[in-house]
Order: sequence, then structure tokens, then C-alpha cells
Amino acid sequence: LITLSTSLQRETLEQASILSMESMNNIRTVHQLNKQGSLADKYESLTNQCLKISRRYCLIQSALWGIDFAFPLFVVSALYESALMLVDHGVLQPKDFIW
Repeated sequence: LITLSTSLQRETLEQASILSMESMNNIRTVHQLNKQGSLADKYESLTNQCLKISRRYCLIQSALWGIDFAFPLFVVSALYESALMLVDHGVLQPKDFIW
């Protein structure tokens, strides 16, 4: 997931940098053909695409970190609840617990 996201970002930024460098090197041709707006729109589209890729990666990564952080708390609470149920049913005695 990390390498896929990084490679997609790298390719998108590479295309954007190539576009900007070619536009700067051929600024007279761009100006004569009146293509400033379309090239700017294309550059903006590429940078927005890179932003979407990084947002998606950050969203997935933060969800995984949240699950990783919360999972031990859920396990402890489930163990506590099951121990209380065993005490209620008389299977375990409170003196059997290690405090």
C-alpha cells in the first residue's frame, strides 16, 4: 500500500514537473498559441490528483492506526466482562483472581 501510493504520487508529480519545465522552456510558443490556461489547468489537475492519492493514503493509514490503538482496549474490556459473567454464574470466585 505504501509503495503503491508513493509510486503513484511520484509518477503524478513527475508528470507535473515535466509539464512545468516544458512550459517554461517553450514559454514563447505557449504564449503564441495562447495555451497558458489549458497548461495551468492540466498542472492543477495533476497536483490535485497527487493530493487525492495522499489523502486516501492518510485516511487508510489513520484508520489502521486507530484500530491498532483501540484493539487492546476492546480485548481487555471483553476479558473483564467475561470474568464478571463467570463470577455471576458461580464458575469463578472473586478470591481466585490475582489482584
